[in-house]
Amino acid sequence: MTTTMPPTPDPEDDPFDQVERQIDWVEQLENVRIRHETLSASRDVIPYVEALRESIIKLAGRQTHEDLRLLYGSNVADLVDAVRRRDPDDSWNGTIKPALLREG
Repeated sequence: MTTTMPPTPDPEDDPFDQVERQIDWVEQLENVRIRHETLSASRDVIPYVEALRESIIKLAGRQTHEDLRLLYGSNVADLVDAVRRRDPDDSWNGTIKPALLREG
């Protein structure tokens, strides 16, 4: 997508047409900015989530699934268990991370 400045308006152009072309140009610039921010977020989120996953493993220590379930509930115990197994088909490894890598 090219984001070149629109040509200098012809003095005989309708002012409404001029404004419409300028609005289109501003919208194109906004789309470029949004795309850049999205790509930047994609690049930043992967190492962040990987660090969180490592932190979960370290903080859980040697507690068993049952210990974690009793202390924090089944959802937390299941999450810790999935992260510990480093399952290549869990939501993060199987879907989310690959999608972010494609975006980046």
